[in-house]
Amino acid sequence: MAYIGDGIPYRPRPDLSTSSTRSHVLSKYLGLKKKKLLIWTINHAPDLNMETLIQDLDTSLSALPENIELILLGDFNVNLIDSNLNNDKAMKCKLIQVHVTNPHKLDQLINKPTWITERSSALIDLLFSNTMHRVTDHKVIHLTISDHSMIFLSSGVTKAPKKTIEYCSFKNYSKEDFVNDLKDVDWESIANKEDVDSAIST
Repeated sequence: MAYIGDGIPYRPRPDLSTSSTRSHVLSKYLGLKKKKLLIWTINHAPDLNMETLIQDLDTSLSALPENIELILLGDFNVNLIDSNLNNDKAMKCKLIQVHVTNPHKLDQLINKPTWITERSSALIDLLFSNTMHRVTDHKVIHLTISDHSMIFLSSGVTKAPKKTIEYCSFKNYSKEDFVNDLKDVDWESIANKEDVDSAIST
């Protein structure tokens, strides 16, 4: 599930979603240069095959244009800070490195546990970006309503549109000329107008 703020233009990209997991892919334009940002959320259930997920993800990522900006995040159910990696866990971590981070020039930003219980903790919610120079902040926020923490990043991805400001210059202001102009105004016709807009345009 993805929540998008009102007024933010985007379009879903179901053509990129992998068949092996629940994922949402959204595309939006960045500023005035029409450059695209792709936001991809992943939810990998523990009973689904990790190798199939990574292969599908690698295939979809390989089909993206080279200049696209990408944020990939979600629950991968692979503990990246487990000091007791067995062969299976090590293989899953290696899959992410070999097929996701390295070939697609992605950096994984989260380095603290995101799944916390009374007896254990794990880093299974991951956040990748291929534009680290734009990232201004990223954090893990622990919640009381879930054993999963919230992960986020802030990115300077949108430039504010240029504004045209109109103003009156008083550089050459003449009080005498201004008073004379006011005397020449037909104030009676203005006073007879029913609304302000009509009076101003008279």
